[in-house]
Amino acid sequence: MQDELIRQIEEATDDAYQVVGQLGTGEARPGFLARERETGTLAAFSLIGDELRILSRLDTAVPTDGSSCATCRAPLAAWTDACPSCGARIVGDEFPDTPEARDVLLAEVRTASRGEYDVLGAMDGAAGTVYFARELEGGRLVALALLAEDEEDDACSLTATWLAPSASAPRPAHTPAGPAAVSPAPSLPLPDPAPRPNWLKRLLGLAGLVAILLIVLAYVYNAPRLSPAATFPPPAAAR
Repeated sequence: MQDELIRQIEEATDDAYQVVGQLGTGEARPGFLARERETGTLAAFSLIGDELRILSRLDTAVPTDGSSCATCRAPLAAWTDACPSCGARIVGDEFPDTPEARDVLLAEVRTASRGEYDVLGAMDGAAGTVYFARELEGGRLVALALLAEDEEDDACSLTATWLAPSASAPRPAHTPAGPAAVSPAPSLPLPDPAPRPNWLKRLLGLAGLVAILLIVLAYVYNAPRLSPAATFPPPAAAR
């Protein structure tokens, strides 16, 4: 049934997209993750009745029924920046959005997750960026968040934060934090993270230079000017 639905969805897009996983299991509004075949760009599909919506950003319109927080395994009813149960971050920090910077960062994420995940690509949301990946062991769809650890050194960690619905691996019942709680997903160190420009520091530095220049110009303009010495005709020669 689901395979037939996926086939119909792909046909509805003239096979421009390939469905790579399920984001929500709700019968009224199922959601899927898809990848554009030509560019590799990720998108979220929301199916409402016979209407197929293609979403390029993660927000509350992206169905997440049946998915869970990777830290506490609590169910997630909507795509938000943090788990409503344990408060763990679901999406990562925002990073430079130039195509070059994004490509470099995506390559670093793939390097950091090698041996654990097959990284499919990235999607942005109102709160930050999510890297969707598939577990190499088990094949489950997950979301990875790149979280800043040290703003001064641009140190980051890559952490699994979201688990897709999976019929083959049913979600365990949520338990409170304690000895029996599910261990958080391991953080993966990101080697040589791409430098992230601190735009605030640059802006403040530029504002300081402009202020100094204005002070110097004001001083030069308002500085007292010496009047030229008066000149007198030479005294008449004594006769």
